[in-house]
Amino acid sequence: MMSNLAPGQLVRSCQGRDRGQWMIIMKVLDNDYALLCDGKIRKIEKPKKKKLKHISKTNIIFDDLQNKITQNIISNADIRKKIADYCSANTREEC
Repeated sequence: MMSNLAPGQLVRSCQGRDRGQWMIIMKVLDNDYALLCDGKIRKIEKPKKKKLKHISKTNIIFDDLQNKITQNIISNADIRKKIADYCSANTREEC
């Protein structure tokens, strides 16, 4: 369905209690699910497993986060900072 998703990509939740929340993809599982983190509520120790049809993708992939995810040296603070920087620079609302 949305197989062009990658670790380190910024997405927004469209369904569920976390609707409207910005998250970072940690891993894409098969063709239906992805593991998502926001660094606050959903931390890297326990990522949210979410159906791909319930997220709205962006074309923003943070290369430095992608590298840290693949090397397994990412922290919750890294994720929080990237999302906060993006939200302060952009005030668009979609999803």
